[in-house]
Amino acid sequence: DALLIAVARRLRGSVRQEELVARLHGDEFAVLVPHCEDSDVAVRVAERIVTALAEPFVAAGRPLRVPASIGVALGTDEVADLDGLTRNADVAMYLAKSHGKNRYALYERGMHNETVRLARLRGELADAFEAHELVLHYQPIVDLSTGRVLGMEALVRWAKPDGTLVAPGDFIPLAETGGLIGPLTDWVIAAACREAAAWAGPGNVPWVSVNVSVDQLLRSD
Repeated sequence: DALLIAVARRLRGSVRQEELVARLHGDEFAVLVPHCEDSDVAVRVAERIVTALAEPFVAAGRPLRVPASIGVALGTDEVADLDGLTRNADVAMYLAKSHGKNRYALYERGMHNETVRLARLRGELADAFEAHELVLHYQPIVDLSTGRVLGMEALVRWAKPDGTLVAPGDFIPLAETGGLIGPLTDWVIAAACREAAAWAGPGNVPWVSVNVSVDQLLRSD
């Protein structure tokens, strides 16, 4: 509750007096910008908010960082009602969140199709674990002075049944926003250890580095 109050104050301090800040529900807020003639005005508001929320908060005596995802939608002749505006802004916010945090996205025609695609991809990713569709590729780490391979970096790839490889830039953000980054990282660590052990010779255990999410570093284990 203290954090929500602090966020609300920060939002109200980052917009002009005629711009209305409202809390919709949970941790979702909306900013209504009247007389917004073009996207540049709305984008500048979004940029001010991103900058304002990037600074740490102090709530109940604790410093906290709050990543924000912002969707921007403009009123048009086709969509002039509040429900339509918030729906389009929500679609844009979903896309902003799927590509990381601390960013905004401007609603455009066709975004609904992209939102449906990402939602379907997130569902398929959840099934990819049981379907054994995840694979590790290894990038060598080389000592440039000797040319000797010192170790490897394990990089996860998603191999779909049709043979296509889904790039990490497409599915890692989905894992982070969909609560799957923990299981994904656990799988990568286990697979890298298992494969490194299989390659190891007497006194020759290969060095393999694994990328982890910052969320993993907060876990007690």
